[in-house]
Amino acid sequence: MRTRGTSSGLTWRRSNNAIPRRFTPCAMGLMADIATASAGIERARRRLAAGDLATARSEAEAIVGGAAGSEERCAAHLVLAVCCDKAGDAAAALEHTRAAVDSAPGDPVAYYAHAEQQEASGDKAGALASLRRAIEIEPRFARALRYLGILLGETGDAEGAIAALEEALLIEPNHSRAWNNLGNAQRTLGQLAEAERSFARALALQPDYALAAANLGEVLRDQGEVERAETTLRAALARQAGGPPFRAQIVLLAGLLRERGALDEAERLYRQAIELAPRESGGQWSSLAWVLSERGAMAAARDAYATARTVDATDLRNLLGKHLTLPMIYADTDHLAAERAGFAAGLSALQHELPAAAAALSEEKLLDGFRWTNFFLAYQGQDDRALQAAYARLVAQAIDAGASRWRHRIEARPVTGRRLRVGFASAFFHVGTCGRYFKSWITDLDRERFEVFAYHLYPGMDEIASAIAQRADCFRTFAGMRARPSIVAPAIRADKLDVLVYPELGMDACSFALAALRLAPRQYAGWG
Repeated sequence: MRTRGTSSGLTWRRSNNAIPRRFTPCAMGLMADIATASAGIERARRRLAAGDLATARSEAEAIVGGAAGSEERCAAHLVLAVCCDKAGDAAAALEHTRAAVDSAPGDPVAYYAHAEQQEASGDKAGALASLRRAIEIEPRFARALRYLGILLGETGDAEGAIAALEEALLIEPNHSRAWNNLGNAQRTLGQLAEAERSFARALALQPDYALAAANLGEVLRDQGEVERAETTLRAALARQAGGPPFRAQIVLLAGLLRERGALDEAERLYRQAIELAPRESGGQWSSLAWVLSERGAMAAARDAYATARTVDATDLRNLLGKHLTLPMIYADTDHLAAERAGFAAGLSALQHELPAAAAALSEEKLLDGFRWTNFFLAYQGQDDRALQAAYARLVAQAIDAGASRWRHRIEARPVTGRRLRVGFASAFFHVGTCGRYFKSWITDLDRERFEVFAYHLYPGMDEIASAIAQRADCFRTFAGMRARPSIVAPAIRADKLDVLVYPELGMDACSFALAALRLAPRQYAGWG
């Protein structure tokens, strides 16, 4: 059973630490770069730098109220904006940066400061516009380009983020955080090799850059380079000896160890990560539950899923795990019968609990929350059709209620005069029993009759994946955290397949969730 791609919680960062920052103005540092400034402005800046907000505010207000020129008024408004922000008056800070822009519409620093305040107020579109204006005035404004790249990345425009960050790096090529954020954007687009190079460059420039090390470990994992990923993460943690560990590195290392069966160390690391951030540990409780279930500690595993559900109610897998987790091995027939009855009872409980839980979620969370399989039912050696069908009905009802467009019927296209477009989606296009068995399903298809699309839901490329990629007319990879229904489903549907095949349905969590959706006019599955 596949449950890869556990998130480490990595996001876009603007500083070297792991704490998402509230807005803190950079305008003060930028103002120091302005060569010409009156004695009054310089005094106000020095007072501000010393933490004397009252005197800085008083001197800046005197400049604004006097007969100062436009550039001096602009600088005074920027001082006042920082004073207001530090005092917690965000509305006043925003008004002062707006006044700075009005006073000196040709000053890029004013636009930069205004962008920060606009973002803090929730106006990201306005912040983007202000940054673009700052860069239009001063094309080599590297800090503005970096900030633009971050905002574009956070708003979903990864291509725009890459363009902005690459431009910034042409100006200041040794900025480690810019390389890290460039890697984030590249990873978002599935450019994993490029992302690896960017994260490695960030780490080379700043060896103690914990976030870059975590990102590098994650992108190595997502390329199937698990040994290099583990080495990278262990080395990064060793560099922090004596200090607090970087939690994302612990989570990533625990996931690698879990996947290769080093369950003792994985459990220890998950518990360490939970202790470091109890309120942010839903994913780690869920992963710990998986480790415990692998050991056959079923009561503890279910308790861990329940705790995960308490910490993070947005991940349906915690609810599913609480009710549907099964052991691999049974002590005797009575144990098997009890667990089977418990599974049936869990389905009944979900009939009552799942609708409300699903209704509270976004479409993305809903689709991704069904990355689950009932694979271990097969270990009981009985007829599972009724139980699997009952589960399928629960999933279908939840998606019909919260993401119905993904269940709508797709009309078949005429096939006269063209090849039949057939897609195959699997996490087993790699060396192994399944990969060797199913490879010929794809590689032996007649090129004259079939246009083949393959969706590779597993990290890395080996001889099986390469052979399939060589035969396929289109080979799309979705490794690690990109192997999610919310990402894969739109790509499959956009390819306008005639037929979609899941070769071994039930063995991988992502494909099991995808199979609940309508992504092609005809969909077929081999049961795994």
